[in-house]
Amino acid sequence: MAVALGGAAWTTATRYSHLNGLLYQRGYLDLEAVTHMDGGAAMLLALVGLATLARRLPWGLFYAVLWFALEAVALTLDGGAALSNWTVAAHAVRILTPLALFFLIRGRVLWAEFLLRAALAATFVAHGIEALSEVPAFLDLLLLSARRLGWSLTESGAGALLMAIGTVDIALALLLCAGRLRAVSAYMAFWGAATLVARMSAGGLVHWPEAVERIHHVAAPAALFILWSARARVPGKTSPSNFA
Repeated sequence: MAVALGGAAWTTATRYSHLNGLLYQRGYLDLEAVTHMDGGAAMLLALVGLATLARRLPWGLFYAVLWFALEAVALTLDGGAALSNWTVAAHAVRILTPLALFFLIRGRVLWAEFLLRAALAATFVAHGIEALSEVPAFLDLLLLSARRLGWSLTESGAGALLMAIGTVDIALALLLCAGRLRAVSAYMAFWGAATLVARMSAGGLVHWPEAVERIHHVAAPAALFILWSARARVPGKTSPSNFA
C-alpha cells in the first residue's frame, strides 16, 4: 500500500491529476490553483504512505480511498476514454484496497476479505468488458509490448488475444464470487503483475509510476491467497467466523 501511495503521490506531483484537471477544464480552477492543489494532494498521499509503512494513523487510509474514488469519478465525468462509464468499477481495487487494509489493521478480517473480493470481481469484470470491446488503449498495450519484445503480433491477432483475455477475466471474477479458490487468487496476482510490467514494456521505464500505482492489482489477490492458505493450514478453523 505504501508503494502504491508513493507512486500516486509522484504521478500527482509531476502531472495534473484527473480531478483537478477536470476542474480546470470546466473553469472552476485556474492553472496556479491546480498546481497548488495537486502539490498538496501529493504531499498528503506521501504522508499517508509513510504512516502506513510505519503502521501509524490507519485513519489516513480513508484519504487514500477518497482520492482514488475522486480520480475515478473525474475520469468518468471527463468521458474521453473508451467505455469511461466502467472507470469506477475498473478502479475498484485501487479504491477499496486501502479500506480493506484499514479493517485488517483493526482485526476485521472478514470485512477485509469481503472488500478485496468485491473489488477484484468488479475490476476484473470491468477490464474483461473493456478487453472484449477491444478498447484502443488495450490494443496499443499489446502491440507496443510485442514490438519492444521482438514478437510478431498483428492488430487482428491482438484483437483475438483481447477476446480471450476478456473472457478469462470475467470467468475469474465469477469464480472469485463463487468461492474461496486459492488458484483463482494466485492467477489474479500473477495477471496483476503481468499487466503492471506491461505498462513499462509498452511505454518504457518512464512509466514506472503508473506501474507502481497498479501494485494493488498484485497485493489484493496475493492477500487473499495468503489468508486462504493460512486458513486451510489451521485444523478446525475452516469456518470464516473463526477468523473474524
